[in-house]
Amino acid sequence: AKVSHTEQAKWREQLENYLQKRQSLKAVVQLIDARHGALENDIAMFEWLQFHGLRTFVVLTKCDKVKQRDLAKTTKASAQAFDLLSESFLHFSAETQMGRSAMWSSLQSILG
Repeated sequence: AKVSHTEQAKWREQLENYLQKRQSLKAVVQLIDARHGALENDIAMFEWLQFHGLRTFVVLTKCDKVKQRDLAKTTKASAQAFDLLSESFLHFSAETQMGRSAMWSSLQSILG
């Protein structure tokens, strides 16, 4: 979203407060647009989550909008940026329901 730096700072502070103080929080689902891959803000957010010991699921969204080979490249590049295995990423499309069951299974595994 195109917003002022002041507004972004306010959002960042609110989000950090929520994530640090929410004791019932079991994990964070971080959504990354597969058309763009991991952006600088995405990487910074992931590193912040890891630093604070928050379990994180990274989901590449809008996977129906990219070709399969481009999705593989984006996944590999994002995995390198996050220092994760490519298999750690979930692929999802709200439009086609691609990856829906895998995402629910991952969420249910931590919720019990």
